[in-house]
Amino acid sequence: MGLFYLQSGAPIQLISVSVDTGATFAFRGREVVLEWPYFTSLGRTYDVSADGRRLLAVKTLDAAEGGAAPEITVVLNWFEEIRQRMGN
Repeated sequence: MGLFYLQSGAPIQLISVSVDTGATFAFRGREVVLEWPYFTSLGRTYDVSADGRRLLAVKTLDAAEGGAAPEITVVLNWFEEIRQRMGN
């Protein structure tokens, strides 16, 4: 079993530790998984899959990567819009 946590500092790092949960709790093999260029100010902004092979994280916007904030479009009453486009 693995335990993941963020270690503060410059840079912030995602750390992985192997954990044994038998009769006693023991950990070993602390490893830096990656330096953390992701969003951290809302508490836990990442999750690791049960098998420890995948990571999902909230990424910060970086001006060097395109600069513009992503957009979201919310369509209200979309059934009505579909009916109008179909001529019903």
